[in-house]
Amino acid sequence: PSKAPLPSYHPDLPEVRRDWAQYYDKLSQMDKEVGKILRGLEEDGLADSTIIFYYGDHGSGMPRSKRWPFNSGLHVPLIVHVPKAYQSLAPEDYQAGGESERLVSFVDFAPTLLSIADRPAGESMQGVAFLGKRSGPAKDYLVGFRGRMDERVDNVRSITDGRYVYMKHFYPDRPYLKHVEYMFQTPTTAVWKSKFDAGELTDAQAKFWQNKPHEELFDLQADPDETINLATQEKYADKVEELRGALMSRLEAIKDVGIYPEPMMLDLCGDEAPYDVVREKGTSFKRLVDIAFTMTGTTTTKPGLNPERIQRLAESGQALARYYAARGASLSGDIATLEKVIGDKNPTVAVAASEGLRRHGDKAQRDAAATRILEIIQSGSFHDLVVVDALNVADRDKELFDTLAKSSKELKSSQKKGSRTGKYIARLQDYIQRNP
Repeated sequence: PSKAPLPSYHPDLPEVRRDWAQYYDKLSQMDKEVGKILRGLEEDGLADSTIIFYYGDHGSGMPRSKRWPFNSGLHVPLIVHVPKAYQSLAPEDYQAGGESERLVSFVDFAPTLLSIADRPAGESMQGVAFLGKRSGPAKDYLVGFRGRMDERVDNVRSITDGRYVYMKHFYPDRPYLKHVEYMFQTPTTAVWKSKFDAGELTDAQAKFWQNKPHEELFDLQADPDETINLATQEKYADKVEELRGALMSRLEAIKDVGIYPEPMMLDLCGDEAPYDVVREKGTSFKRLVDIAFTMTGTTTTKPGLNPERIQRLAESGQALARYYAARGASLSGDIATLEKVIGDKNPTVAVAASEGLRRHGDKAQRDAAATRILEIIQSGSFHDLVVVDALNVADRDKELFDTLAKSSKELKSSQKKGSRTGKYIARLQDYIQRNP
């Protein structure tokens, strides 16, 4: 453990060192397993006719890596071996023992395998082949995604050109890290949080238990741990604008249905695949992406949230527009709009409005918002993910938190007993009752 390199965002503690040491030991173990497979190919006489791909499935399994679209969460090992018999399928910059700066993502794997077999990729595939007769041009950018993680609601998108990482947060009013049962199985997470609560962390270490900015920019050369946000510095304005624009264009092109809050996505799609539904409906994702960015604090036209636009969206017949109006009003303190949509028939809109009124309203408005949130949580008539959303709001509000902590009432799940979404409700309720 004393030799394990630690990122600057993790505290230097025995528990953290043990976890990182174990992680590096697992890499050594994995290399031995791969060695067995390679020896097996040699023994079977297949080594000279086998193209080998060796890669991970995400960044390190440590907190703030896996499940996060930082480079630490998305940068994975990738080694490709092309035997001499198939050198014609290798890219121009291929050489044994060499490295390539080409940007590659998992969506490129399927087109690449088809290209090796000299078959075209399907139209629905977003990737570009990097080997074979049908290989395509290198990408300028790679895009990363984060949505709800188990019982915690979040929404983040990132994009990188290989050196800079731009990150857009759609919940800038919430911390990076909150209690997730799965994540707290790692000793590092628990001790990291306890040291934050005790006020014993550096700024870089404390950052990830605090609220997020609405956008970030990191320079991987100067700051490989991605702890210094450059997005607010004037000299990086052009790079921020470039990457933000490229990200927005990409989300529009692929019709990123994650722009919808998850309960609304379920309402929109039912039992059908979101991919098909948004294409059949001909939804304007250019407008939706613009709304999602601007109503969560990232505008490319003028600073600040536009109150006139918030009010127009609040009067829309589309629930998604009203939801983002509530988010914009919550971030800007637009109480009039929040009061207008707190009674919305769509519970996700009502939850967003209630969160804003709990933050900005007077006592009567705060009480009304508390009543609405508790009704949604305790009624048992809404989809589990609506309840999860409401619980995510309640457990950051001391009064609501205390009200729920004192209640022994078991929250009902709208799904079948033992369902995954029902378990998320149970985990949140258990966390609230264990932490009054």
